[in-house]
Amino acid sequence: MDATDPVSPGTPSMDEAAGLKAALKAAAPFTNGCQTALESALAETEGFLLFRLRSDPKDDHWVAAVVLGTGEMQSMNIVTMAKSDSSATVETLDSSQEPLARIVPAYAEVLTHLHAGP
Repeated sequence: MDATDPVSPGTPSMDEAAGLKAALKAAAPFTNGCQTALESALAETEGFLLFRLRSDPKDDHWVAAVVLGTGEMQSMNIVTMAKSDSSATVETLDSSQEPLARIVPAYAEVLTHLHAGP
C-alpha cells in the first residue's frame, strides 16, 4: 500500500481505526515523540501516513492524516495526539472536527497525480 493508491474518503474502516488506536494506546507514553509512536502504530496496522502537522511548536498537539485498510475497505482518517498526556484519537474525515480534515482528499489526489508521472 502506498500513497499512489486511490482512496475513498468515506469508506468505513472501523476495525482498522480501532486497531490503530489500540496500537497508539500500547505505545503510550510517547517518550520518543508522537511521530515515532504514530509510525510504529501504522506499521502494525498496515496504514500509511499522508502528512502530519504540529500547529504550534510550543504546543504538544499533533494532527496527522493517515490511510488505513486495503482495497474497498481503505479510508482516510485524522489522528490527533498529545505527548503531554499520551492521548490519541482516530476519526474518519466525516466525523473529525479538525479543520485539516477538509484538505485531506485534495492532498491525497495531488499525491496520486505526482506519483503517476507523465
